Amino acid sequence: RLARPMAAVTGVIQVGVGRHSSYALARDRRLYAWGDDFRKAEVLFEGVKAFAAGAARGYRGGIPGVSRVSD
Repeated sequence: RLARPMAAVTGVIQVGVGRHSSYALARDRRLYAWGDDFRKAEVLFEGVKAFAAGAARGYRGGIPGVSRVSD
């Protein structure tokens, strides 16, 4: 018996994965992140228009590259 999919974040326009985290960018331009449990998704940044997940050069923590909206 397969588990049914469950929504972690609604209104998602982009997703990404890093070594230890997953990310979702919502239409409201909030970037959410979570580890093993998607139910613990938290807002990482607000005002984001795009991002790239994965380890940034010179940083082993896997912080995503983020492009914020300029007002």
